[in-house]
Amino acid sequence: MSPAGRLLLNRRLVQAPIDAIDYVISHELSHVAEPHHGAAFFELLDKVMPDWGRRKQRLERARENGFSKASGGAGELGDQCSPADVLQFSTRMKPLVL
Repeated sequence: MSPAGRLLLNRRLVQAPIDAIDYVISHELSHVAEPHHGAAFFELLDKVMPDWGRRKQRLERARENGFSKASGGAGELGDQCSPADVLQFSTRMKPLVL
């Protein structure tokens, strides 16, 4: 989240596994309520995405491998995701209540 309150995402994120994309967006949206990476931030992230640690690890592995299909690609089956897939992430996320 930018200081101006904008959600900024790297355009290469569309090449990441879908569950990792969900993690990044959930992480950034959690900053709306908790701007810093303190205990309250991680408590909130745990509530909206209990498996965020696994998703973060998957994102890091994909990034290390250049987001290639060999690194798992996007989604559980290794297929590449489209920008439309990124926009549909919210259907698999718990609602964030502020």
